[in-house]
Amino acid sequence: MNILTLSIKQKYFDEILSGKKDFERREIKPSNVENYVSFIVDGKEYEREEDIPDGDSEVMVKAKSYDKLKLVTGEYKGKRPYLIVEVKDARVEFLYDENGDFIIGMEKGKEYALAYIIFELGNIVETFKDEK
Repeated sequence: MNILTLSIKQKYFDEILSGKKDFERREIKPSNVENYVSFIVDGKEYEREEDIPDGDSEVMVKAKSYDKLKLVTGEYKGKRPYLIVEVKDARVEFLYDENGDFIIGMEKGKEYALAYIIFELGNIVETFKDEK
């Protein structure tokens, strides 16, 4: 079982719990890219961008496969409320400018193509809400 744990704001936590929201979207940045995607070059899959051999080959990005998301909310102390929800699908969406070129972001001096991972959510399989 492959589960990814993410922190989430209370508003979105409640929307998922009530069924109003059926997806979770996260920006893919250099600091979190390994959580969300793997890289495919010449038919070989790489977990880390640093492992891709130098060359002129085209690099493809593939959403990592997760069975479930554990979505945690609340203060970073004690036992926090959470949901465990099935992942029906995951996809990567890049952002493009009006010319069809990647929109470029910057994090800690490193440029990257702006992209999001979109998790399509299924059934909620477990919940924990600390009722005080």
